[in-house]
Amino acid sequence: MSLSKWTLYTFLAGAVMAILAFRLFENLNSIWLTFFIILACVIVIVGVHYYSKLIYNDVPLVQSNLGLSRGEEVLIEGEASMMHSRHVQSGVLFLTNHRIVFYKENSLPVIIPLDEIKETRINSSKKLLVSRTLKIRSLDETECNFFIDYPEDWQSLIDNQMMANQEVTQLGKTGSE
Repeated sequence: MSLSKWTLYTFLAGAVMAILAFRLFENLNSIWLTFFIILACVIVIVGVHYYSKLIYNDVPLVQSNLGLSRGEEVLIEGEASMMHSRHVQSGVLFLTNHRIVFYKENSLPVIIPLDEIKETRINSSKKLLVSRTLKIRSLDETECNFFIDYPEDWQSLIDNQMMANQEVTQLGKTGSE
């Protein structure tokens, strides 16, 4: 079902609710009738918007824009905000088996290869409204802070994937000798 069909169904449902309101509340004055019609339309629009967001999740579209290399796959993704140089941007954070990608619509993605990560840690700050962030420091000392749900889980997944990649690299070196 396309989004335009959802819009059509929203208007149809709103019209049906308006007709029912006229029939059921014909003795009410026009102010109350207008209130009930507007309330019914708002409920329908919010409901349709909520369910369309569930059905039309934007993450697969974003994944297609990641340009995954051969053998690369997305391990986890989630909505995140990135703080860099006192600027906060909202987007989607991806962990693949080769890199971390922060994607914000209409802007260049921030890409951090896993083999260039020096440290990951959880930052606790009493100054910020969000108390826990995932901090990633690269080998060139660049730091990125991500406000994301379950930062400890993300840190664990990143650290485990970095160790797995190092083991594969060491096995490849041992096998080529």
